[in-house]
Amino acid sequence: MSDYQRSWIVGFFLVICLALAGFFLSANKSLQRLDLLIYDLMLPLQAPAMSDDIVIIAIDDATIHALGRWPWTRQRHAELLDKLLALSPRAIGIDLLFSEPENNSDADQSLARAMTENNRTVLVVAPIKETPDSIIIERLPIPVLALAAEALGHVDVELDIDGVNRHFYLYGGIADPHWPSMALAMLNVEGDRPIRMPPSYADKADKQTGTGWLRRHKVMLSFTSPEDKAQRISYVDVLAGRVAATAIENKYVLIGATSAGIGDMISTPADRSHQRMPGVEVISQEMNTLLQDKWLYELAQPIQSVLTVILIVFSVTTLFWLPQRFSLITMIVALLLITGCSLGLLLWPKLWFAPASALTMTLLSWPLWTVWQYQLNDRFTKKLMSQLEKQSRQHIITGLPNHGVLQEQLHKLKNLSQPSSLAALFVIHVTRPDSAISVIDRSISDSLLLTISERLKLATDYDAFIAHLNEDDFAVLLTEQQDIDTIQYTANRLLFHLQTPIDDFGEEIVLTPNIGLSIWPTDSRDSTELLRKAHTAMFKSRLDKTLPICIYTADIGQEIESRAELERAMSGALGRGEFEIYYQPQVEALTGRLAGAEALLRWHSPELGDVGPEAFIPVAEQSGLINAIGQWVLRKACEDLKLMKEIGLEHIRIAVNLSPLQFSDMTLADEIAETLRNADIEPSRLELEVTESTLMNNMSTAVEAMTNIKKHGMSLAIDDFGTGYSSLKHLQLFPLDCLKIDKCFTQDLSHKSTAEITLSIIELARRLNLRIIAEGVESREQADFFRQHNCDELQGYLYSKPVPAEELIELMKQQASTRIHFNA
Repeated sequence: MSDYQRSWIVGFFLVICLALAGFFLSANKSLQRLDLLIYDLMLPLQAPAMSDDIVIIAIDDATIHALGRWPWTRQRHAELLDKLLALSPRAIGIDLLFSEPENNSDADQSLARAMTENNRTVLVVAPIKETPDSIIIERLPIPVLALAAEALGHVDVELDIDGVNRHFYLYGGIADPHWPSMALAMLNVEGDRPIRMPPSYADKADKQTGTGWLRRHKVMLSFTSPEDKAQRISYVDVLAGRVAATAIENKYVLIGATSAGIGDMISTPADRSHQRMPGVEVISQEMNTLLQDKWLYELAQPIQSVLTVILIVFSVTTLFWLPQRFSLITMIVALLLITGCSLGLLLWPKLWFAPASALTMTLLSWPLWTVWQYQLNDRFTKKLMSQLEKQSRQHIITGLPNHGVLQEQLHKLKNLSQPSSLAALFVIHVTRPDSAISVIDRSISDSLLLTISERLKLATDYDAFIAHLNEDDFAVLLTEQQDIDTIQYTANRLLFHLQTPIDDFGEEIVLTPNIGLSIWPTDSRDSTELLRKAHTAMFKSRLDKTLPICIYTADIGQEIESRAELERAMSGALGRGEFEIYYQPQVEALTGRLAGAEALLRWHSPELGDVGPEAFIPVAEQSGLINAIGQWVLRKACEDLKLMKEIGLEHIRIAVNLSPLQFSDMTLADEIAETLRNADIEPSRLELEVTESTLMNNMSTAVEAMTNIKKHGMSLAIDDFGTGYSSLKHLQLFPLDCLKIDKCFTQDLSHKSTAEITLSIIELARRLNLRIIAEGVESREQADFFRQHNCDELQGYLYSKPVPAEELIELMKQQASTRIHFNA
């Protein structure tokens, strides 16, 4: 049998197996969670608008605050119905369970009387499971209210496997599904809107006989967008007569709790931020689905399974039939086809087809078929194994020995022919500049590595051992060396050759090498320790930009160990609550009034004591911990702003510094805005500070990030101005609010040149209409200088050291009560 025939037989067998597996997965709903995720992603594409005919009378926080503790007497609900009766609603649904009589029977009679007069009120029936092991029972309104209601409707909410509500049933009930849903019952009360039933090919979930709670006619909810919800009117506003008749007249009115403390909150796919939806709002979505005729149905399971098999057979057969070089593209097109089929059914016939089984089997077919095709070629397999063996000991591009082979060579040092001779181990890190050409053409980047390896060979003797440890790290091992001067000479040659510009594809490239050196046996007689010390020296060279060649010493080892100790202590410091925010006041230059404060981070380590920001901030930035620390600072500053607001101190502005890593995160502004909204704080009370160097690193990204921040209403300040390399042209691009003069200028105002530069900065800020803050003000003379030249605000030890939030609040209280401001 030829390879061609064998390939088709295997292909046919794989198609059958994958189709059967897909049928089994679909029939058993084994990938239901994945299907639900896909459904949630598609759902917004067909989101209808919310009907203007639906109004929610909300039992919200404002109402509870005005009317008192919940629950209220039913006399209160009777008063509400009397108010609504005068406003002529089309139908009223009360999403409250009246299953127990009130102690005051007159209150029940009053509510029944109001419902009778209204003649269009719907009450709820709820399935209840009192204990985990008990059966479901019906909770009905008490008889006097049930008789007075125009109709009863069920509020059964069924959650999918992931705890999210995506559908409802038109009918449900004990033993017989005779209760309409709340939304359907309200439409029936109105009576002039025909309700269509699900088609025969939809999953209607019919269960006509049996015991327990039964359901009929399953409908998938068409949720509106999170911004488009039913109009809400506060319960207390209706009672107080503050609602216009047009807001209620001829509308479907739903009464229910939206306050999180008293109402049921249901997870839905409508909100991507996982905010739960009040039960009364879910009913409004059900009613809107019926009113807008946007019903979605799930395809009946047999049809789902058959369609899954058809898509798998078509996709996989096409994949096997086309040449191997098109297999990846074919698979991607097949996946898009299956997804498009599901989306098309959802958008037009309003039918949900779960595509996960078909997608999974189609995706699985590609590696299976690819592996089989490769196994047909024995020569390719042997070549592949040969390459793997080679790659296990050599770098794939340069062909140099790798880390494992270097370890073998280091173990041989104990066998040096002359016991008194030295061996030098160089670990070299090469920083390559970012290049658009090298990104576009990978071969250029590869040629750079080849050039580096050739220059390493050129800079050393023929017997030097050269290894390529990883992408940017190399190692050179020299044995039989007589003295340190010879080793130093070789290190200088390595540096010279690596720093020589490279003309690569017409682009001149200058490399930045960092060389770390350890010597055997002076530094260590252990090969692993020798390599570690060379890496330590190289790391020191990378930290110290003025030290391209670093020879290991005990002091360097101790320094790097101290740095490592600092990193280890910092890694858990945030979780242990070792950080604290201090605030340094910013005062108005002319009045001395407290206008704001800058948030400054302090760290007290139980092991290391008080660690200054100048020591731990660079380590946090290089280790990546700065993002988590920066987010904590922002949250804490917002919490302190909220605390100030709660005690009536709302005028102060808090400034928070952003690190370069935080500033490069395009989602940062949205996250801060969400934190401010949750804390009910005006965005203008938060000012974000960035340094000049951060802005100039990437101009286009900086403008985009700052525009996003300004969009949310927060203000922006450029910190330490004058120490970077901004120009007027650059500043004009940035949507800034404030410019902060660096304290190095403030402290050197006695020199005429510094004073002139400072005046130029102030004039520049004035021309750009920016607020000006002078930092580091420690004397009256400095304060007078800035006042005379129209500086807006001052900050420094002359007014206050950085203080905890509690002391800042006390300072604000004193100024508010005595109206005595800073006077310097």
